Amino acid sequence: MKKLIASIFVSVLMLGSTVFASASQWEKLNQIIKDSGTVSETQFGIYLTLSSIVPIGSEGARQADYLSAVGGYDEQGQFHAGHLEGVSEQWLINGDGNWSIDQWLFRVSVDGEIDWIAHYHMLQKPNGTMISHDSLIVDDGQGESKWHSWVEDWYARTGAM
Repeated sequence: MKKLIASIFVSVLMLGSTVFASASQWEKLNQIIKDSGTVSETQFGIYLTLSSIVPIGSEGARQADYLSAVGGYDEQGQFHAGHLEGVSEQWLINGDGNWSIDQWLFRVSVDGEIDWIAHYHMLQKPNGTMISHDSLIVDDGQGESKWHSWVEDWYARTGAM
């Protein structure tokens, strides 16, 4: 019985340290957004945004990722986020010469809890005219997996590891 209790205690400690490490990474990432994010004001609040646009092959294909803290400034000039938003887009040229865009949208609490996830597929002419915009069904496991791998990429990009 003592071995079982000791084993459970060690497991809880290990779980707690894993959670703490992730919380620490999350806090570092939030601070990097506050310190380095590009500021834009919208009707929905002030966005502090990190951007990563990486070419895929040639002809303009790219992976475009944006992570934003959304909130406002207090009287002392300190930014306070109400939530975070993420956009992940893969832009590829299809056989018809149009853009095929795979887009994921994330909204998470300041603590990193997922509020909602959306997934879209769009076709767009080279001149920017939208041909189609389809909402794809996201099951919880697929969405959470996408979010977790995506935020891990942000940890690596920003040095929040």
